[in-house]
Amino acid sequence: MTVTLFNVFRPPFLAGALLVFFVVALAPAAGSAESWPLTVVDGADRTVTIAKKPEAILLGSGFNLVALSLIHPDPVSLLAGWSQDMKSDNPEIYAGFARKFPAIEQVPLIGDGGGGGLSFEALLTTKADLAIFANWQAD
Repeated sequence: MTVTLFNVFRPPFLAGALLVFFVVALAPAAGSAESWPLTVVDGADRTVTIAKKPEAILLGSGFNLVALSLIHPDPVSLLAGWSQDMKSDNPEIYAGFARKFPAIEQVPLIGDGGGGGLSFEALLTTKADLAIFANWQAD
């Protein structure tokens, strides 16, 4: 099964949110439990095959947790690691997640999500089976 994403939607947050939505929510519904592996076209027009339903997700932008929370009752339970940009850029949203999902405090941080603040060493230690980054993070 191949799903083409982002032909129209190019804003970084929306692109990441759509990928989270399609991979975690819609892909299994598209057929059956045998819908894996799933092949998608990412925001950089690359074909990517995801071997199995993701269980450990790495978020290059913490704000993609908002999208994940719309499709999963405990989105924090899926996180292998995430960027701390939500915590620093919008502490009110972060505080809301921390109240509802206290385990968020234990999720490994990979940096601030941008340029020099992104730790590749931290990325590699998360053991994520899916990493979601925005187009601007590819530069």
